[in-house]
Amino acid sequence: MKLIVTTLFAIVLFTACNTGEQAKTNNSDKEQEKSTVQIPSELVTVLKYLPEYHLVYPYELPDLAYEYNALEPYIDAKTMETHHSKHHKGYTKKTNMTIEENNLQELPLISMFAEIDLYGNGIRNNGGGYYSHYLYWTFMSPGGTDFKGEVAEAIRKQFKSYEAFQEKFA
Repeated sequence: MKLIVTTLFAIVLFTACNTGEQAKTNNSDKEQEKSTVQIPSELVTVLKYLPEYHLVYPYELPDLAYEYNALEPYIDAKTMETHHSKHHKGYTKKTNMTIEENNLQELPLISMFAEIDLYGNGIRNNGGGYYSHYLYWTFMSPGGTDFKGEVAEAIRKQFKSYEAFQEKFA
């Protein structure tokens, strides 16, 4: 369930990012201000309960809680190693550089996604790559994971039920 909720948040955030980028391309400066996508406040409220919201600069390549071959036969060890030791490592370095260059050290990365128009392609591409790989290691684990804890409680508190959350999200 955590995978579903976080994936839904990622879709909303990245859809907003892409919609905002299209608005930049298609509109004048005055029109651009009007076309900025607003993330529903209920989703932002729940977003703050995700553990990933508390990731802060400097971002680090996380250690894996399992061996590269632990997900075989579904994902082979070489793919896992490449994504961890090359892709995610590169995104980590480039995300930190982009944040330093733009003096954004005090903002959580995931909050930047909600207003990506303000931060540009460096955050969108490198920060997005960092974050998506971070989620990859969390969700792709031997034995799977259950959805529970603060995020589940926040959704129930904010929306009264998971079904109501799904309806509002749709």
